[in-house]
Amino acid sequence: MNRARIWISLIALCILLAGRAAQADASKQTSPEPEGTTVRLLSLEEAVSIALKNNPTVLIAEQQVRRAGGQVTEARSGLWPRLSASATHTRTGPISTVEIPTPTGTEEIEISVPEATRYQLTLSLPLDISGQIRAATSAASLNLLAQEFALAAVRQSVALEVQEAYLGVLRAESLKSVADEALAAAREHLRVAKLNFEAGTVAYFDVLRAEVQVANFQQRLVEAENGVELAKSSLNFTMGEDVNQPLEVESPAEISPAAPPPVEESQQEADARRPELLQARAQVEAAEKGIRIAKAGLRPSLALVGNRNYDENPSAFGGLKRTWDATAALSIPLFDSGETRGRLKQARADEESARRTEELTRNQVMLEVRQAHLSILEATERMRVAEKDVEQAREALRLAQLRYQSGLSTSVEVTDAEVALAQSMTNQVNAYYDYLLAQARLQKAVGAPLQETAQED
Repeated sequence: MNRARIWISLIALCILLAGRAAQADASKQTSPEPEGTTVRLLSLEEAVSIALKNNPTVLIAEQQVRRAGGQVTEARSGLWPRLSASATHTRTGPISTVEIPTPTGTEEIEISVPEATRYQLTLSLPLDISGQIRAATSAASLNLLAQEFALAAVRQSVALEVQEAYLGVLRAESLKSVADEALAAAREHLRVAKLNFEAGTVAYFDVLRAEVQVANFQQRLVEAENGVELAKSSLNFTMGEDVNQPLEVESPAEISPAAPPPVEESQQEADARRPELLQARAQVEAAEKGIRIAKAGLRPSLALVGNRNYDENPSAFGGLKRTWDATAALSIPLFDSGETRGRLKQARADEESARRTEELTRNQVMLEVRQAHLSILEATERMRVAEKDVEQAREALRLAQLRYQSGLSTSVEVTDAEVALAQSMTNQVNAYYDYLLAQARLQKAVGAPLQETAQED
């Protein structure tokens, strides 16, 4: 009775495993690519270039730079002369008259004309004796500089996102290779187990266990293949391309792990080059100019104005067709009900906020550099350990297979060795790409230009 139950259980297990294997094979089948679809081969530099052209965040930042440039032009215009022309036509009534005695009696003369047309050309020049216009121009220039640094920061962030997605594709493809190798080893063990069972040297349990192992690694392979497709879609999305666009990525040359520069040196480099920090410092200087602009509201202003006039029908009472006038206008503020004081208060608050923002940004940058630095050290050590671990696991599997073929060990020893090797190889892949990712993040953290970042990779 017990033997019958055992055989029934074994038959049910075989049916279940066969169903799972068929399901795994079916899931591996992917829909064929449409005819005429070309698979694009991308390098990292090409992927970054495409993203910088398509990414909406970059495009928005570029427009902000253009806007800031327009503000500089607007501010500078206050230092230069202004020329304007105007024409007026006036109809008045009643017309005033005056009586003038003459030898023949009195004559009535109109003082003004019922209709008058005047053309006027005006030239004005502000004399910035308060320094307000110059301060506004400097503030606008500093704001333009800050926006340019902001654009550089956005470009670096987008480039890092592309690098992460690009390395994600390479990582997924490497994990798929690990799954392929693990499945091949499991199938080889299944072949040996079947031969030994047919020879009567092992129980059918060894065949069942080997089949279970093959099914498990088929599951992992399906997951790895799906991971590759997801990673490619993510890279397309990051580049601003159609997520369904087929692509392949170029594998960079293998690199050996190297120790990063001292963290203090990297932090000093970041302090001098990081766009976010340079942007914050420019904003502090712009806020200081804002205080000067506010203080100028308490100082006098001076402007020169010259007019050239032409009257089509001047008054007959001493009127001239062509006239000119020149004016020097001096304005001294005496009382503005606290308006200037309020503006000054706002400007000082803006300056303090800008300084606090600079301090916060600097601390964040220093933390980012340190995190990237520690991640490199961690990944380097993991790579060292994983390399030795893979060698030992591969040797352990080889010995386990030899022992099993010789009848000196069980199937469990072989399957355990297969799982251990697959895990060791997975750890090695993750450590390697974590190292590359940490290097990319360190380059971004120190503010390295995009060209240097590409060369590092």
